Amino acid sequence: MIGTIRWNFTVAGVAALLTLALSWPNNRWWTALLDAFQAFVVLFVAVFAVRWLLGTVFGLKEKPLAKGTVIDFTTPEDSGADEFRPLAPPDVTAEVLRAWSREDEGSKK
Repeated sequence: MIGTIRWNFTVAGVAALLTLALSWPNNRWWTALLDAFQAFVVLFVAVFAVRWLLGTVFGLKEKPLAKGTVIDFTTPEDSGADEFRPLAPPDVTAEVLRAWSREDEGSKK
């Protein structure tokens, strides 16, 4: 099957609106709405049939997706990794605070 379901909704919606617009002046409002709904359902199913025929019987295929458009959510198996070890960043904060305190001591004198 080629295309997306958007085609079904678009074609069926346009047909329903056109049917409603043409049926409204000559019929009661309930009959016009019913005709529009029937047109929507019939064309929604018909577009599915056309998409299926084009995709399977006639062999038309969709273009492959471009790189980066599909995300692989599977997690890789563990490859013999050792136990979890959290990162141990250097204690930069303490060094910065010491330097600031030395600067403050120099400014007080």
